Amino acid sequence: MQFDYIIKNGIVADFEKNTFSSKDIYVSGGRIVEGDGSLDAKNIVDAGGKYVLPGLIDLHAHYFYGGNNLGASADIVCPSQGITTGVDAGSAGTMNFDVFYRDGIMNMTTEVKAYISVSPEGVKAGFINGEGSNPADIETNYAEILKMFRKYPDVIKGLKLRIAKETTEGYGLEPLKKTVELANRIEAEGYRCIVAVHCGNLPEDAPIEGILELLRKGDSYTHVYQNLGEKIFNEDRSIKNALIKAREKGVLFETGNGSIHWTLQNLTDAFAQGFEPDIISSDIVLKLMWDKPSFGLLHCMNTALLCGMDELSIFRAVTYSPAKAIEMLDEIGTLDVGTRADIAIVDIMPSRQRFYDRFGGEKISEKVFVPLMTLREGQPVFRQTFFY
Repeated sequence: MQFDYIIKNGIVADFEKNTFSSKDIYVSGGRIVEGDGSLDAKNIVDAGGKYVLPGLIDLHAHYFYGGNNLGASADIVCPSQGITTGVDAGSAGTMNFDVFYRDGIMNMTTEVKAYISVSPEGVKAGFINGEGSNPADIETNYAEILKMFRKYPDVIKGLKLRIAKETTEGYGLEPLKKTVELANRIEAEGYRCIVAVHCGNLPEDAPIEGILELLRKGDSYTHVYQNLGEKIFNEDRSIKNALIKAREKGVLFETGNGSIHWTLQNLTDAFAQGFEPDIISSDIVLKLMWDKPSFGLLHCMNTALLCGMDELSIFRAVTYSPAKAIEMLDEIGTLDVGTRADIAIVDIMPSRQRFYDRFGGEKISEKVFVPLMTLREGQPVFRQTFFY
């Protein structure tokens, strides 16, 4: 049998055993297949000393390009960073999801899934008042939300709610209570429905403890290391007990770095206490696609590495864990035989780089992750000029 690709000598992670090993990966017909020990292939890639990973997954991004003021182009930002699947974090709501799907999602090389916003117009940013979060309006929108789940069952993975001073102040925890209620009703209809919550500059009437009490197993608390309003630390910089309890019940904690939702000190202090993220995500938006202090998923991985997270944990947080969260491990998130041949080849290279955040933090890194090659369904969509 002649294979389409053999990627040989790569360092492959086993996320079940928490180990690395040297392994050859065989690709045929867009799938990972069983090898036969031969080198009979149309294309052979020598990945000796490099990490061969499942295609990276960015579980919190904004891809409604041309549809709102946040949307980046998935096919511009993803392939060059090893990303083969991204989840749009509520850029569209019931009023414009059809447009997002028709003009965006179905035309992208990058696979895009989505959370749908509980606000009909979707997420917007940069205004004194953000998208609407009146619980009564969320309830009124339920029938249309359910219609979207029925229409796009393979695309929509959950509901997005942004809890912040510009969106929910004055409503307390009621928007989240209503969103969780809707999610339960949607799941009763037979659809998996994650509640993905943006926890930014929280209003005083929506404390972290109250949010975490309402979230269910598998729901996502995003921007966990943010630095505005209430933070995840006690006065002595220890992690608040509410987060430990929430993790025990299965709430997922996600970085969603963005430009402003993290600091180097917060990452360092949390990691030192063992409170690492379940999922690393970028929260990438159009305006900041390539701008410091944070641009894209690889930058988020590099800040995690710099602040004390180990390589295997980082790789898990951008492959296996997000795939598991959206119940797609049968297709993506591993390099198991039979799964889709979405593959990222990544190196760690020595490079003295200055990293900084929006709050005055600064650290020097001596090594960084560098993407070398990306395959989507067994076909290359990116390759560094120096990687042959």
